Amino acid sequence: MNINFQIATDNKGKKSSVIMPYRDWELLQNKIAKLESEQKILLGLKDAMLEVKQIIKGKKKAKSLESFLNEI
Repeated sequence: MNINFQIATDNKGKKSSVIMPYRDWELLQNKIAKLESEQKILLGLKDAMLEVKQIIKGKKKAKSLESFLNEI
């Protein structure tokens, strides 16, 4: 993903803002949303795997498939 941008600085040379074409901004926002969605899925899978480990160790009771499907 190649994004065109400019960095604006204040009178002391400190970076203060980014200027980019609006279309690039939209593409960037869409990419961020997709990555956040993927992260949410991966974190859910991680939690599920931890729960399975607890069930295998007998530290947590397994749910029936019907119970699980009713939750979602």
